[in-house]
Amino acid sequence: MIWQCDADGQLIFCNRYWCDFTGMSAEASAGMGWLSAVAPDHRDAILQQWQGALKSGEAGNFEVPLLAADGSSRWFQGSGAPVYDCDCRLLHWVLVAQDIHERRLAEIKRLESEAFTRSLLDAASEGFYSIDTRGLVTLCNEAFVKLLGFNSKDEVLGRQLHPLIHHSHTDGSPYPIEECPIQRTAKTGESVHIEYELFFRLDGSSLPVEYRVAPLYQDNVLQGAICTFTDISERTRGEAQQSYLLELSDQLQDSSSRIELADMMAERLAQLMGAECIYQGHLDERNNLIVDEHWPQAVSKPRTAHTLDACAEPLRLRLSQGLIVPFDDLLDEAGCHGRFGVLHEHFGYRSLLLAPLLQQTANCAFLLFGSRQPRAWSQTDISFVREVVERIRAAADRARARSALLEAEQRVSLANEIAAIGVWEYDFEHNRLHWDAQLKMLANLGPNEPALSVDQFLARVHPDDRHTLITAFRNALDGVGGGELSLDYRVYDERSEQFRWLANRGRRLIDGDGRVSLLGTARDITAERNAALKL
Repeated sequence: MIWQCDADGQLIFCNRYWCDFTGMSAEASAGMGWLSAVAPDHRDAILQQWQGALKSGEAGNFEVPLLAADGSSRWFQGSGAPVYDCDCRLLHWVLVAQDIHERRLAEIKRLESEAFTRSLLDAASEGFYSIDTRGLVTLCNEAFVKLLGFNSKDEVLGRQLHPLIHHSHTDGSPYPIEECPIQRTAKTGESVHIEYELFFRLDGSSLPVEYRVAPLYQDNVLQGAICTFTDISERTRGEAQQSYLLELSDQLQDSSSRIELADMMAERLAQLMGAECIYQGHLDERNNLIVDEHWPQAVSKPRTAHTLDACAEPLRLRLSQGLIVPFDDLLDEAGCHGRFGVLHEHFGYRSLLLAPLLQQTANCAFLLFGSRQPRAWSQTDISFVREVVERIRAAADRARARSALLEAEQRVSLANEIAAIGVWEYDFEHNRLHWDAQLKMLANLGPNEPALSVDQFLARVHPDDRHTLITAFRNALDGVGGGELSLDYRVYDERSEQFRWLANRGRRLIDGDGRVSLLGTARDITAERNAALKL
């Protein structure tokens, strides 16, 4: 398609292709009539472009949608050049254009596809970026920008970011660029999957990530690499919390009923909670909030008591019910907003979380977590604290049970000692006897000496009583008579070289694995027997 315009831009010639395509005659196209062949929504822009070319007097290129004779439009790409005489006077313009409609449509589709792809990438929660073989960023999505703290994609594109976002290993040691899997994939085409490493934000803070890197090819030529990464902060935090909970259970296994912050590994607990301080205390009967100890020790301890007055009741109710209470949730309680607001100032922390240590106790013992920055305590935070508190409660319950058992054992031991009663146990599976210290004393054995074996014991039993004793044991082990054992027999006392009478009472026991044993007592009744004989 060819046409000419005079020095003023008026069309003075057009070839046959122009006329055939547009359906306009040369006369209709003359002057500015040609503008009618331009698609209506592009006429103003084309006219301004043409006027600019006339004003500059310089050659130029253009793309224009022209209307065909049937009313459809097609894109043409053209160029126009001025023609001057030997005196540099402008004679006319020559313009040539060719049909690029299919190419233009393909370009539009490509751009639309790229825009759609970018919108998909920007909608993804995973970070994404690509680099060329030199390691320079060629593309990234919005998640990349947000996760790593950049202000815009412009801060990222065209830069080598390894020294900025991937400079260190998880142990803090330097991460040389030549060892970086992402950079290596861009050079070798080798795909890689890394389950845990650190990326670094612009503010220097670390971001735990899992990432995958794949090579980027075009026409079978390696162009670089594509990296997608996922923020695994919550996952790593969850793993760290589970590790802490397991260690806490071990730590508290043999603790006393009074569990202190040191027993809870307070520093690790604070880190996992994102708290700067932990207080341990209770509510007393006068509605005072009492702090018993705190972490870290460097923190100045607030005055011993803070009076809550009537506002203690909603707090006491929640604590007595075992509820973990973000203080902000109590600010809207009737008449309590001001009082709890003062409590924030009292401790010097903008956000407080209170967790009951023991349920249904009068003094409502608690843990108090403090954060200097205002924050909403998440459900994850509350669930984790609940797990911690449950382990502390269980440990305290075990400690109290151990203490109660020890006291009971001491009372029984004292009673047995006063009554000269010994306790024995017969392990049927291993044919083994266990005697307590009182029974060993009756047998002239030291408390740390092993008990007599079954054969040694039977050897001391009076020959006339031995068969009766064995039969009674067998019947009890077989469950005869409900597994009860009751008999008197004589045992030889090596110290006095005489036989002494013992009264045995016992009962069959079966444990959870089905193992059978006999547990019983033995009492020296020699004096009673001798007295009866005298009568």
